[in-house]
Amino acid sequence: MNVFVCLPELRLKKAKINREIYVVSFASDLRGQSDDRPPAVGAANQTLTKFTPDLAAAMKFFVIAASNIFHRVNRNQPPQLGGDGIVLYPPADPNGMLALHVTIVESDAGARNQGKLLEKLFKQKQVTAALDALAAVAGAAAPVPANLVTTAMSALTSAIPAILESNGDDPMLDYNFSGREISRYHGSPEGTKHRFKNNKMAGSIAVYTD
Repeated sequence: MNVFVCLPELRLKKAKINREIYVVSFASDLRGQSDDRPPAVGAANQTLTKFTPDLAAAMKFFVIAASNIFHRVNRNQPPQLGGDGIVLYPPADPNGMLALHVTIVESDAGARNQGKLLEKLFKQKQVTAALDALAAVAGAAAPVPANLVTTAMSALTSAIPAILESNGDDPMLDYNFSGREISRYHGSPEGTKHRFKNNKMAGSIAVYTD
């Protein structure tokens, strides 16, 4: 079963104007290591290869997405996302489990800090150790052990707040989503919306299955 996940809407709930917003997301599944894992590509998606070479190794296990910087965002002028919006997980078979972590960030220095976030993230000891553990089972029969996938995902998401703080960026919202094949990954052919919000931001993801 193939799954496609996107973020079609995002809205600032507070009235402060002229914010710069970007989105970073990580998607894990049970596919294991793949040299031809499809990247998250869409009109609002950044090209990640220009950020740091450490991403290449990580993207064999995870779908990593980073949006463009959205400038001059305020409550009455949300980020302009047409069509599918920001692609978080391109059409692929998760092999039984899909997990997403989405972080919405207010940037104080534009794309320079966005790149620093990803560069620092994949140099963290707990992140490299988790990726090494996944790489050690490469070539074994799929699916890979779910505990290794969740450990790596936890290492990534737990490292983000401190890195953002050191960069001067402000995490505005974190959203987690998970689904199993038995539930059709909580998606549908028409696209099932899952909404999220806190006191700063609101938005939704759409999960499509075939």
